[in-house]
Parts: sequence; C-alpha cells; structure tokens
Amino acid sequence: MRIIGNAEKTREVQAVASGVLSTGDSVVVNSDGTVSSIGVASNSVTSPTAFNSTNTTAMRSALDTATGKIMILYQASSWYVVMATISGNTVSFGTPTLVSSGNVLGDISYDEESGHFLLVYQGASNYGRARVASVSGTNITLSTELVWASYVATKHNLSYDTVRKRHMNVYMNEATNNLKARVFKITGTTPSAGGEGSVNSGANICSSIVYAPDLEQHLVSYQDYSDSQQGKCSFLRVSAGSNYMTATLDNTLIFASEGLKNGGRDGTQTVYDTVNNVFVISYVNLSGVLKILTGTPSGYAQLSFGSTTTINSVSGGNNIYFSEGGAFDPVSGKVIVTYCRNGTSGMITTAKVSGSSVGSLSTTTFESANVPFFTTTFNPDSGSALVFYRDAGNNDYGTYTLFTPGATNLTSENYIGTAATGAPDGQGAKIKIKGAVDENQSGLTAGKSYYISPTNGALSTTPSNPSVFAGTAVAANKLIVKG
Repeated sequence: MRIIGNAEKTREVQAVASGVLSTGDSVVVNSDGTVSSIGVASNSVTSPTAFNSTNTTAMRSALDTATGKIMILYQASSWYVVMATISGNTVSFGTPTLVSSGNVLGDISYDEESGHFLLVYQGASNYGRARVASVSGTNITLSTELVWASYVATKHNLSYDTVRKRHMNVYMNEATNNLKARVFKITGTTPSAGGEGSVNSGANICSSIVYAPDLEQHLVSYQDYSDSQQGKCSFLRVSAGSNYMTATLDNTLIFASEGLKNGGRDGTQTVYDTVNNVFVISYVNLSGVLKILTGTPSGYAQLSFGSTTTINSVSGGNNIYFSEGGAFDPVSGKVIVTYCRNGTSGMITTAKVSGSSVGSLSTTTFESANVPFFTTTFNPDSGSALVFYRDAGNNDYGTYTLFTPGATNLTSENYIGTAATGAPDGQGAKIKIKGAVDENQSGLTAGKSYYISPTNGALSTTPSNPSVFAGTAVAANKLIVKG
C-alpha cells in the first residue's frame, strides 16, 4: 500500500485490490496489505476423512479452550477418548485411550480451572460413572473411576459453569424414569459429585444443555413424554453453599406445545448466542419437521420465545437430529445446526439471529450418506467447526470434516475508507481514507452518521455487529470518511 503525497491527496492511498472493487465501495485492508470490498464468504467443508477405521457410534466432543485442541469421546466396541488438533484444513490425532469396556453412553466437558476434561458415562452395570482426563500434548491419562449412581443412569448431557467452576450433568434416572441433574467438580485430577436434583418428574428423553455466562444459569431443553410430548426447557443453576455442589431448578417453560418426536435419534439442541445473548433451540416436531427458535431472557429464569423457523421439512421424511449436533460461532455470529436429512445425507444449516427471530439460513451438505451419529465442536482459533460422525457410506467408520461458516471480512479495526476508483482483482485502486470527502455515494441525508453493513458494505444509520462508523454525510452523494 502506498500513500499519495500532497494536500488533498494525502487523504488517499494506492493499494492492490483483492477481488473486484467498485467505485464508492466501503473498503477493508487485509493482513497482506491488499484491500477488498466488504462481504461474506460462502460456507465450506473439507473432504470426509476417517479417524477410526471400525464401526463408530455415540460420539461427543469438547474444546480445550487453553490449547484449541478437541477431545472426542466415542464408542468402537468399547469407549475411547482421543485428542484432535486443527492446523489449517488439516486435523491430526493422538493415540486413543480406553475409558470403559462394553456398550456405554456419556458426555464430556472441559474444566477451565483445572485444565482437564470431565467424562460422565453409563459404565459397568449401566451405573453412573465419571473420570477426569488429563492431557499432555496429545497423550491422555485417566483418573480412577468414580461411581456416582448405583442405578441405571443414561442420556448424559454436560455443561460447564465458568463462574462457579462446576459441571452440570443432566441425565435420565432409569430407576424412576425422571430427568435429573447433578453437579460435578474436579479437585486436582479427582472427580466428585453432588446430590441428585430433579428437573422434571415425568418421563423425559433427548435433553440438551447449555450455560449462559452472563446469566450464570444453565438451560436444559427436552421432551416431556408424560405431558403430550411437549418441548420444555428448564433453568438450572449451581447453588451457593455446600461447596457449590447443589443443582437447583429455577423455572420450567414450554417452547413447543406441538410436541417433539420421541425416537432415540431425535430430540433437541440448545446453544447460547453470546453475540445477541439469547438461547437458540432446535428440535424435531411430531411431523418430523426440523425447526429453530430463539428464547430471549426477559427476567430471572424467564424467556420470551420468538416465532419458529423451519430448517428442513422433507415430505414423508425423518430428520434424525441429536442434541450434541450443534454449536455457536462467535466469529460469524451464527448458530450451527448439524443433522441427518431423511437418512440420506449429513447436513449443516447456519442460522443468524436478528432481533427475536432466526433468519439468514444457509445449508451445506457435508456427507452424501447416512450419518446416524455425530457431534460438532466449534474452535474460535481456527474459525471452523470439527464435525465427527459415523459414515454409513464407508463401513460405518468414524469420520470427520471441518466446516467453516461464511463470515464477514469486516472487523472493528480493518475499515480504511471508500474506493475512489474501481479496480479488477490484482490491480491498483485509489482509496479515500479518514478526512477525505467521498462524492460517489447516493441517497444519504446530510448531517447523519453512517455505519457499515458487515454483510455487503452498504451504509446505514443503524450500527451493526461489529459496529463500524463509516463517516458523516454532508450531502446526498457526499460522505466525510470516518470524519
């Protein structure tokens, strides 16, 4: 990039265009010094690659927020954990470590205070069990097993309380057929569990849970089978006292009175949009339609639900959907919903919250075969989500793909001005910078402040996210850049 000398021209720079520039475009500078107009890249996925060449099922995964590595918990005749490291579009794996023999189910979460992972699962005799997984490089060491429930405990779902430094586990107590909650903590490399709390007294299945740090509460969504199969969600928190080991139920709300499917592979998925500070719940209704809606906090343990948006409604189809299938990308501000469409292909839909509704849906196929088991974890360091799944089109092998949501190239820092001249890709262009008057605009109102749309670089009097000030209009066609 070259600054042009003398008076008025000191408010212009000469730069090489990356992509096509049009006169009057809002412009950002890239890390290599080139400039581009503002827009959103398309979603992308890498080619499917096997990480485990045997029949693989019941996968869960969690991000180590300190290193950016991801631990995956999966079943391949026995129950294993393995570390995955993302480097660009490549993923490498460590050596798998045996957790428990036999057909077990469980979940995994990362403990930011200790730097270890907590594993809870249905182990020998189907009892509730837990271990701590410590990682050195990609090597995993497991603690002694804790038996925390001497009865059949299934359908585990974990979330981590970043304030109390505790893990909330929601699960089915099969002895009473109720949805229960229990708080766990890690001391050193030893797990411990609090007493059992009640979430719902009816028969429930397919729960999912997420923690909202600004509310210091967990939200669990599920199907209440004993109450017309309605979709319900309950607020839980880690109560003060008793060493923060008590799970307390604050309130229960209905988000889908139409009812949820009760097949073993259907259910709910709940994420927390940390950009808009709203919960986003996806679910499969009784007709097999995959839907999504927002829940905006409207008071303590209260939510105001937005209207539902249909993600997929294949006629006569069955959208297989798992609670562990979704994630949130704080970079693009998008919710990531992973699902199997009618048993024929693996799909990812990104959804962006606007106000109290969900819009801007974009769907990508990541696998052209049935994917009956999967899990998705987003890594903000790489800007991509690592999707693990069982590939029915390749011997049911454990397989992965990297999914990168399309994100805007606008940040809070990289806007430099507007294009004084257009330019094709790779050619030079003049850019009006701070203090210059851009006379290539239209429809502006003099005296108004204008902000940049992260979607297409258009000017608006309403700030977006990120909020980037473009300048002040002095006429319908004139803007003082960042002035």
